[in-house]
Amino acid sequence: MNRRLYLYVLVVISARVHFDSYGQKFGATDVKGDMHLWRFDSNTVGSKPFLTLNCHDTIARDFAFLGSSSVVATTGTSGDGGNLAIWDTLLPKEKAQAQCYKVHDRGGYSLAFSKRHQLLVSGGRDGEICMRACIDSLLPTMNVKVEQ
Repeated sequence: MNRRLYLYVLVVISARVHFDSYGQKFGATDVKGDMHLWRFDSNTVGSKPFLTLNCHDTIARDFAFLGSSSVVATTGTSGDGGNLAIWDTLLPKEKAQAQCYKVHDRGGYSLAFSKRHQLLVSGGRDGEICMRACIDSLLPTMNVKVEQ
């Protein structure tokens, strides 16, 4: 791995780092609410991400690639209450946010995507788990409270 790229990633990371399912891109979230994406190509030299999106205005805690390497979901905390967002990274930055949801009262903390079931699962601060079907936006969302 390019040493400069490695050092840059260490500076911006606060929550999670993930590769896409093809191993061609990886991303990271930071404390400013941004998600950064890099191309993982041995022919590319450079330390800057090819895309940075301001996803949440307080903090972006996690993200997941949704089946492809161009559509991602992010979770975190925003002042407007939107804490789960879907992004199309092929669109211009100002139009990249496809959808935004308020699914956790105190912000989202973790995110996972099941490609087989086309299900997006997010975890909240109070142990709440939200499952959202990605096949059809009209399908219901299921919220589950995990008792500790």
